[in-house]
Order: sequence, then C-alpha cells, then structure tokens
Amino acid sequence: MFALIFINANKNFNKTYVVALSLLVVLMKNPLIILSSGFWLSYIAVLIILLAMNSNIKLHNQHSSLRFAIIQAFMFVGLLPISILIFNQFYIISLVANSIAIPLLGSVILPVLFFGLLLFSFNVSLSDDVFKLGMLLLDILWICLEKLSELPGSYWTLPHPGYLPVSLAGIGMMVLILTSITNLKFMALCMLLPLFFAPRKFNS
Repeated sequence: MFALIFINANKNFNKTYVVALSLLVVLMKNPLIILSSGFWLSYIAVLIILLAMNSNIKLHNQHSSLRFAIIQAFMFVGLLPISILIFNQFYIISLVANSIAIPLLGSVILPVLFFGLLLFSFNVSLSDDVFKLGMLLLDILWICLEKLSELPGSYWTLPHPGYLPVSLAGIGMMVLILTSITNLKFMALCMLLPLFFAPRKFNS
C-alpha cells in the first residue's frame, strides 16, 4: 500500500525500484513471510497494477473512473489463478468489495490515520481521537466487507486445478493485460478455461 502511494505521488520515479525496495524491506523484517498467502496476493496485485499501468491500453488517457474499473477488472482476472491455487475458491463479489474498499482506504481512512500520526508530536489527546475515528471507519468498512462475503453466490468453490492450469492461466493473464491485439486477448481468455474444467458449486 505504501509503495503504491509513493508511486502515485512520484510519477517520474521508477515504479519497479519502489516495489523491489518494499519487497526487500518486508523480507528483511520477516523472511518467512513468503509462506504467507497474503504476501503473494499482495505483491501479485501490485504487479498486475504496474503491468496495467504500462500496458498498451493507455490508461493514463482514460477518465479516472474508467481507469479504476479497468484496473479492477485486470486484478479480478489476474488474481484468479493464485486464489484458486491457494484457497480453491474465488470471490465473485470482490469486484464490488474492491470498488468500496479501495477508495475508502485511499481517500478517507489512510489520510485520517496519517493525520493522527502527524498530530501525535503536538497533541497526544487529539491524535488519539483521530486514531479512534480512523479505526472506527476501518471497523465499519470491515463489517461491510464481511456482509458482502456472506451473500449467496458471493464466491465459487473449485477443486484444486493443478499447477499446469494455474501456470497457463498466469501466462494468459499477462498476455491479456499487456497486448492490445484482440485475437491475442481472446486466446489469453481461453488459457484461463482449464481452471474451470472441474465441477464447481455456489455457496449457499
């Protein structure tokens, strides 16, 4: 998250270096974090965003709302292989959840928490109140996301697809993001199909 904020604030800075630096810091602090599914999901999501920003789709020329929607669609497709590999499921509702969570975190909750951190050196009591407000907003967001995840049909459960279909889908995801050729995009989508060959069921 901090890497993405820095990238957004420094348009001319090498994005790859920022992400690599954050990765180095995280691994130095806790080398065993590579065993965590959250680690892989987080950095793959960042990679997808960077690929989308540097793709041939020219996101910088799009309206901010359309740019956000395109990146969310890419993240949904791009995280499918790793989500199915690790959890044997993926959340269909994640598109809606991300559309709510990301703007609130980036535009409201994180600025409130940063403001509370700045106030800490000047007024501890006021800083504490601001932190409480930020945590309250975070709790409300978390409750909303939990309610969304409990909706019928919010996720699909799949049997483990195996590493070959996941690898094929990963390559297809990168082709889908990086190319502007329609035929190649269609081929990339076809490369995702083996993930869904096994019988699936909706949650009740």
